[in-house]
Amino acid sequence: MTPKLDQADKDKIREKIKKKEYEKKTESMGKIRKACFDMCSSKAKKPQIPLKDRTLNQIISLKDLDINIEKGSFTVIIGATGAGKTTLLNSMIGELIHVPDATCKEIGDYTRGIKDGEQRALEDELCNIDLTGKSPITINGTTSFCEQQPWIQNGKLRENVLFGKEFEKRRYVETIMACQLEPDLEIMPAGDDTEIGEKGINLSGGQKARVALARAVYARPDVLFMDDPISALDAHVRKSIFDEVFVGLMKDSTRILVTHAVDFIHLADHVIILKDGKVEAQGAYEDIKKHAYMAEIQEIHIKNKRELEKNDIWEALEEVSLLKRAQSSLPTHKLSTDFGENAKRRMSLAPGKLFLRQVTMKEAPVKEIKEVSDSDTESNKTNPMERLDLLEEELDEKLEEFKGVAGQLDG
Repeated sequence: MTPKLDQADKDKIREKIKKKEYEKKTESMGKIRKACFDMCSSKAKKPQIPLKDRTLNQIISLKDLDINIEKGSFTVIIGATGAGKTTLLNSMIGELIHVPDATCKEIGDYTRGIKDGEQRALEDELCNIDLTGKSPITINGTTSFCEQQPWIQNGKLRENVLFGKEFEKRRYVETIMACQLEPDLEIMPAGDDTEIGEKGINLSGGQKARVALARAVYARPDVLFMDDPISALDAHVRKSIFDEVFVGLMKDSTRILVTHAVDFIHLADHVIILKDGKVEAQGAYEDIKKHAYMAEIQEIHIKNKRELEKNDIWEALEEVSLLKRAQSSLPTHKLSTDFGENAKRRMSLAPGKLFLRQVTMKEAPVKEIKEVSDSDTESNKTNPMERLDLLEEELDEKLEEFKGVAGQLDG
């Protein structure tokens, strides 16, 4: 598989080439002569983008793939940065060009540099191949794709979720709740009628991700492709979305997720490990949890958690030191140093005095991270759909709540 050239990138490169050519031709012209040149020159002509020499190994992004995903299963794709996870998803939705074995044999040497003209001829030949009935990828049913960089249209939040589909009360309420958008709607001026700016300018990264996910979930597709839509979310929000969307609301659909959140891989029916554009290993979590790569990423994950907790302790110690210095410099003001259960203290001094910033302390020290056993998981497991199982009256109440601050004031 080899990626198609992105049209936006093509246009940018053409504009740069066109500008350079124009500056070169009009460098010695005066204003009148340049104006005449502009009127006579053809604006429809597109300059050809020069292609660098590339080998067949550089052109082909994915190789030797043999993946079979069962209907209704939850598949998680993991791998290092640049392993080809997003490229694999793009190939599944038909955004890559298939290079047949016969073409590879014709070219022969995989390390030979292919010139500009030969690359263009190869691209034209591959794009015109009729793959009807012999496509290397077969997908049964409707599909939705949630990108890593959320695409948000200029319009109301509800319009972004519905995306032209008919409004269904229960489906809409379940989607908003499962994608953890309720707290956001409560603080928005007009709730789900709030106007979203160009490219979601008035939304945070996490809000954009959840709106884009809600759009894909509302469509209730047969196959749901997700390119790490949870990377910008907090841990507790991520956990809720795993429970209520991936293994809850969409449990009957085929779900394919690219992620770095190794905490929840055990919830998947099928795990695929990619490395250098090839499938390093695949199977059930129990079958591959002892794989060398799994052990490596688990170790990195635990190390990162420990580092974060150590940083929190160091920050807490710095805050204690700051308070002690403040106490010594302000003997007339008695400051609380009792960091108990409610550690958050609001401190304000008289005008003109030293201002101390708000301090938050963690009561518990750093603890060793222990793996959650299967028995613990089973004992704490609850039905993720229980919260979404609402009566008709409750659905109407939720829709009223989704009106946000403006709706509450009107009420």
